[in-house]
Amino acid sequence: MAFNPFLGGKRVCLGKTFAETVLKFTLPLFWHHFDIEFATEEHKTVRPHLEILAMSTPVVPVHFITKNKDAEKAMFDKQEEAKRAEEEAARKKMEEERKAMEEDEDDEDDEDDVPEHEEL
Repeated sequence: MAFNPFLGGKRVCLGKTFAETVLKFTLPLFWHHFDIEFATEEHKTVRPHLEILAMSTPVVPVHFITKNKDAEKAMFDKQEEAKRAEEEAARKKMEEERKAMEEDEDDEDDEDDVPEHEEL
């Protein structure tokens, strides 16, 4: 009997849709972050022998090799630097606006302090 993890019909696995969705998201992440290579030289040149009614599958050891982290880190650092520069520019703009408002208030206060001349 062939292995079918989800079956079908009225006894279909309740987690089938969830499992398929998770695979759609996780497998591309593996391909993005890792290079996969065979662990032994034998498997690089010879395909594993599969039997039609085999109850066991051949073991093919592989190594997951992390892709270039330096390039990803450099991209992340650039994004963080741009974000910090944007925040700094916004902070400076707010500071200038606050100073301008304070100067306007001071000018209004100075006008109120000037004594009025008495009429003769």
